[in-house]
Amino acid sequence: MKVSARVLVEQGFQISSVDEASGTISTAPKRVRVSPLEADCGTTMGIDYLKDKRTMTTAAFGLVIDESAISIRAEIAGQYLTGNVYQGVNMLCVSKGKLEAVLLENIGRALGLPQPALSPDVLVPTPAATPSTTPTPASVPGLSR
Repeated sequence: MKVSARVLVEQGFQISSVDEASGTISTAPKRVRVSPLEADCGTTMGIDYLKDKRTMTTAAFGLVIDESAISIRAEIAGQYLTGNVYQGVNMLCVSKGKLEAVLLENIGRALGLPQPALSPDVLVPTPAATPSTTPTPASVPGLSR
């Protein structure tokens, strides 16, 4: 659990809560640039919001750690700022798993675990991912606190 918290801090995330009893770690949202390969925030006139430089995004992580596994979930939010106060759009985005996979790889590296190649399924968005779906948390068996 300490290693996971340290990796998050090293990546610039502020830890908002740690509960040893339940094995959970939560971070505060951090401004990050997210690409359409990493999340789905919707489109405007057929153009992905994340391709527009006027879109700002934040990410926060929730980790659940037990004796044999770690689950990671990213919460991504976006804000599309057109320059007109009345036309801005707030968005809740759906993670496609890449942010979680990278964090999981970094935690595994910090623990000294052998690094498996990331599955192409994790790195490439699937057509089934839409803003109305719930992403599956990334998990790696065999990790301990």
